[in-house]
Parts: sequence; structure tokens; C-alpha cells
Amino acid sequence: MRFISLGCSCLLGVYLASRFESPIAFILVALVPSILLFYLRRDRRTRLWVILCLIVFLGGILRFQQALPTTDENVIQFYNDRGVMEIFGVVE
Repeated sequence: MRFISLGCSCLLGVYLASRFESPIAFILVALVPSILLFYLRRDRRTRLWVILCLIVFLGGILRFQQALPTTDENVIQFYNDRGVMEIFGVVE
């Protein structure tokens, strides 16, 4: 059951990162419960497990952000849906 909760935490992080733009907001939102958990909960195992799930959640967010392709002027997909383009090249 614990591994299922870790997997769900990772998948939830990836899903939410794909739906929203700002991963910084998720990091801040995830840090608040982890800080409050130390003051509200006395059971050490539960605290550690929730913190581990939050770390995996943040790892899912960061993994999704890392997997996004970078598009700048040097990549051809940057010019998608921008009208007619001419590409010149040299074959040696």
C-alpha cells in the first residue's frame, strides 16, 4: 500500500505539472504541509512517510519540467505555425 501511495504521489506531480505552468507554486504549496506536519502530528513514522510522499510529488513535478523540450531560435520546431518559411542548407 505504501508503494502505491508513492507511485500516486509521483503521478499526481507529473499530472499537475502538465496542467499548470508554474512549478514554483507547487513547491511552495507542498512545503506548507510538511512544515505544519512537524507541529501537528506526533507519530514519527507518519511524518516521515508524508514527507517522503511530498518529496516524490516534487520529484514528479521536476521530472516533468526537465522532460520538456527547449525551443529557441536554433530548433526548427520553434517556427511551427508561424507561416511560410524557407530553409537553406549546404550539403558537402
